[in-house]
Amino acid sequence: MLISYITSQQMKIPRISALIEELAKRKGRKIQLEEHTLYTFPAADKLAELSEADLKEIGFGYRAPYIAKVAQDFANKELMLEALRSLSTAEARKYLRVLPGVGEKVANCVCLFGFGKTDAFPVDTWIEKANKEFYDGKLTAELFGENAGIAQQYIFYYIRSTQA
Repeated sequence: MLISYITSQQMKIPRISALIEELAKRKGRKIQLEEHTLYTFPAADKLAELSEADLKEIGFGYRAPYIAKVAQDFANKELMLEALRSLSTAEARKYLRVLPGVGEKVANCVCLFGFGKTDAFPVDTWIEKANKEFYDGKLTAELFGENAGIAQQYIFYYIRSTQA
């Protein structure tokens, strides 16, 4: 989840998917399901085998050093994200923001989608657009409390499906 959201910065969904799929093909485990060949997302030690140069060659650009560092920290057991599950959203977000390539949006996405912390409220360009169009700039997580992340998903879906 963390690698996917670091990848997502300033990128559209088809490109993100293609990059994550390429990581899986290069370092993931191959799975054959009937006529379909699939690949798992690589384990940390496999992902850590890729250098910054490898990641840049794949197409990660400026994100390559962030991904390489996070992968190394996972592989070396210096980064244990599962411990964040028991923290409050604010504490988990603070911890994540220290990681390279992780800002407020990525930290909120990891909290919401990785740890199920439904009070996390990721703000991307679609949410900013909804905020301007429907909320007069007053759209915040506090409007929805512990279900802010769920509300965010409905708002995201609505604005994206009506404005795309």
